[in-house]
This record gives sequence, structure tokens and C-alpha cells, in this order.
Amino acid sequence: MVAAVFRGSSSFVDFISDAKAEPGGFHNAGINATNELRAYCRSQKLTKENTILFITGHSYGAACASLVGISSTDLAERECIFCYPFATPNYIRNGLTGDGMKMFSFDSNEDVVPQVPVGPGLDKTGVDIKFDRLDLKLNHPEQYARFLKLYEHFRDCDFDSDKDFLPDAYTFKPNVRKRVDNVIIRNHMPYTYMPLILCDLPDDAVDAYIVEVSRQS
Repeated sequence: MVAAVFRGSSSFVDFISDAKAEPGGFHNAGINATNELRAYCRSQKLTKENTILFITGHSYGAACASLVGISSTDLAERECIFCYPFATPNYIRNGLTGDGMKMFSFDSNEDVVPQVPVGPGLDKTGVDIKFDRLDLKLNHPEQYARFLKLYEHFRDCDFDSDKDFLPDAYTFKPNVRKRVDNVIIRNHMPYTYMPLILCDLPDDAVDAYIVEVSRQS
């Protein structure tokens, strides 16, 4: 089993790269990452018949992860490629597919990134699983309670009272911490996506997860 994880943007340079990635930047990054994965598999003497791939990523990394999954059919059989990106922007035009793979994109209705970039034929491939925090809050109180518990585990604060800032690396003026709409930022971050995904688990599973992660850290 081989796991590949692609991070999202972490600097102002990355942010500019993201804005230009429609869709050429995603494709270039996907090609480079796939070549690195091929080199790793060759170095480990892995064969297509005995390899299982698990691939994930967030935001810009989600687009890269998806393209790596689509492009890795020479490294593993299609049914042995598992791709689970989240906060995935539109990264392909008509023609590329992940047919036969386990490709599931986890996106929030409150997150703008999965809705961009826009253009003729731009889309995602695989199954797009949508989450909606406000729907949970209004219609599924038990799940929302689990969401809040998990969010507090990841952030050490309650979602509704969390006062977040755009990190220094993303600000448009050097060395200035600029206050932004914290809900927009938080709805895109991994520490919000993880609770959204995990809150579908039953109470005992959520509690066990928190205990285990706390123990390991």
C-alpha cells in the first residue's frame, strides 16, 4: 500500500499560483507529482499487480491528488486506486475521467473553492460528496453537536466563537495581519472539513477517535 498526501496552499506564492491554475497549473503539478510517485514505486520495486494506492489532498493539493489518481493507472489496477480529496477546485475539462476508481471528492456548500475556477467544461471527476454545516445545525442537532466537539478538538475553541485571521503568508500587504471574514476562511480549512466528515460517525466512534488522536499526540 502506498499513500500520497498533497497539501494545500501555504504561502502567498501558492495563493497566486492557485489563482492562475485554470487548469494548466493543476495539470503541471499533477504531472510532476505523478512522475515522483512513479519514481518512488520503481525504487521500491512495486508492480501494478501488487500495489494499492491511497491518495488525498486539500484545496490545490486536492486537484493535484485527483489528477495523480487519474494518471496512475500504470502503477495500480483501477479498482486498487482510492482517491479522497477534499475542498477540491474544478481541475479538468471534458475528457479526463476516473472511471473504475474509488474517487470521492468531499466539498462543503459553504466553501467557495470547490466552485472555482469557472469556465467552459471545467469540472471534477468521480463522486462529489457535499457537506453543509448550516443544514447540520438547523436539521441534524446530534450531528452538529459532534461537529462542534470535533472542531473544538482540532482548534481548542468553539466554531461560533473562533476568531480566525488570514495567515501572514496570505496577506496582500507584507508584514500586515489583515482581518478577514473568518467564516469564509474557516469553511475552507482542513480543521473544519475533518469535523464535517467525521461527525457522521456515531458518538462512541467520535469519542474513541478523539481519545486515540490525543494519546498519539
